Amino acid sequence: EQEKQRLHLVNSQQLEIELRAQHDEVQRQLMAAENRSNDHTDSIQVLEQKNRELEEQIEDIQNMSSNYKARLEEAEQAAGVLRKDHAGLLVRITEFETRQTRDD
Repeated sequence: EQEKQRLHLVNSQQLEIELRAQHDEVQRQLMAAENRSNDHTDSIQVLEQKNRELEEQIEDIQNMSSNYKARLEEAEQAAGVLRKDHAGLLVRITEFETRQTRDD
C-alpha cells in the first residue's frame, strides 16, 4: 500500500512538472502573441498617422490648386482687358497715322 502511494506521489509530481511546463509554454506563446499584437497596434498607429499627414497634404494641394485656378482666371480676365486695350490703341494709332498722312 505504501508503495502504491509512493508511485501515486511520484506520478502526481511528474504530472505537475509536465503541467507546469505546458503552462509555461502557453504563457510564453501568450506573451509572444501579445508582443505581436502590440507591434501590429504600433504599425496601425503609424499608418493612421501617415494617412492623416497625407490627407492634410492633399487638402493643402487642393487649396493651392484652387488658388492657382483663381489667379489664372484673374490673369485671363486681365489679358482680355489688355487685348481690348491693345486693339483700341492700334485703332487710335491707325487713325492718328491716317490723319498725319492727310495733313502732310
